[in-house]
Amino acid sequence: MIMMILDHHDHRTAERLNYYRPLYNAAISGDWKAAICFIEHDPNALTAKITALTERTVFHVAAICWQWEFVLKLLELITSPQSIVVQDQDGLTVMHYVSIGGSLKTAKALVQKNSDLLQIGNNYGDLPLVYSIWSRNKELMWYLSLITRVDSPIWSALILSGHHVVHVEIRNAQTHLVMVNMEDIPESILEGFPTLQPRSFATQDLIDVPLMPEGNILQAAIKHRQVKIVNIIKEIFPTATKSMCAELMKSDQSTTLHLAGELAPQIKLLSVSGAALQMQRELQWFKEVKEIEFPILWDVKNENGETTKDVFRRAHKELAKEGEKWMKDTANSCMLVSALIATVLFAAAFTVPGGNTNDDKGIPIFLRTNAFTIFAISYALGLFSSLTSLLMFLAIITARYEVEDFLESLPKKLIIGLGSLFVSIAAMIIAFGAALTIALNERWNWVFVPITLLASFPVAIFVMLQLPLFVQMVRSTYGASIFRPWPSRKFE
Repeated sequence: MIMMILDHHDHRTAERLNYYRPLYNAAISGDWKAAICFIEHDPNALTAKITALTERTVFHVAAICWQWEFVLKLLELITSPQSIVVQDQDGLTVMHYVSIGGSLKTAKALVQKNSDLLQIGNNYGDLPLVYSIWSRNKELMWYLSLITRVDSPIWSALILSGHHVVHVEIRNAQTHLVMVNMEDIPESILEGFPTLQPRSFATQDLIDVPLMPEGNILQAAIKHRQVKIVNIIKEIFPTATKSMCAELMKSDQSTTLHLAGELAPQIKLLSVSGAALQMQRELQWFKEVKEIEFPILWDVKNENGETTKDVFRRAHKELAKEGEKWMKDTANSCMLVSALIATVLFAAAFTVPGGNTNDDKGIPIFLRTNAFTIFAISYALGLFSSLTSLLMFLAIITARYEVEDFLESLPKKLIIGLGSLFVSIAAMIIAFGAALTIALNERWNWVFVPITLLASFPVAIFVMLQLPLFVQMVRSTYGASIFRPWPSRKFE
């Protein structure tokens, strides 16, 4: 009997899917003519579940396929606002799919039709605002944040995704009104909000909103390595930043510096190439947070008996090993090239182009020519720079590789080594070109032109291959700090 009922149910499901297949295909392809013909024949198709397992309506299907004009035309046929709040099997409404798809125009149309869509969560309680994070559409997210009422846990998701200074009304949160810079907010999203000024508006003082287990908003931003959020908090709340940083985690009595000592999220680590540079970035974060936190908290131990440095060493143990391997492999490869260049240039000192005079003095024959002067200078420069790079790479290989060495010591050695290697390669090419010019100038006095052009190719290839690493290393070592300086105080 049960089998008969199941077979009957499956049969009816198959019939229903077969019936709605033309509408399903029209929604996927955006074929409005086919869709309107079906809907005119069966008006109930606007709210019917046209898929089996996922239980999606034609609105869901069209939004999933980014058929925005199709969705807008469907909305024109809606007479009851409640007909577009249908949820699929995962509890998602059409607004969820529009939010993740990133269509601001469609989102506005849905809100005008039924603003309740903003407050309907999926099976896990996630609102459309949360889904807009993944659309990467800043205008859409601003628009939804301006009109959505959410609970405080949403801030954890917002901070983790890297979005900042969004205006949302938080229930059950202590209210502190502050003025927030709105220079980055596009004018288009302010339509319909005449009370808002283009430069500033009142928002909740988010500094007191608990984001457990991450702590307050500053601590959550530090944990997730969201530098923009930290800078904004420092700019807006310069006097409150240190007190926010001084709060201890209720879970294990960790300080904010303990959070900075933990390994960054994988997505943040991968934003920097090379394990050594990743270690350097992590050390820079630790150093910057240390400057924010009160010195009395630097050596505080958590419930596990770990200091901040203990946490950093434990969390970055594997990354430090990978960084050491990366540094040694890079140094070994470059040292081989440096040694080869030094050998070639050292031998060139005893075989000057054109030879020497036959008298006892042994003066080079082409000593007074410009080409020989260029040869001598470039030869000496290339030899000394190649030896310098050789010593730098040797120092990298024999370094002790303490965790702190990745901050400045090792990167500086690599910068000097790569820079010296580049100079030695360029000098060797110039010396070769000058020697060839001396040898062939008597017959082809224009020979320096093709020699110069040909010599530029290996130099250009080396620049293309090694310059990005060199520039990134210089920027990360000598560039601006991660956090912006504290705002200057004005006494009026």
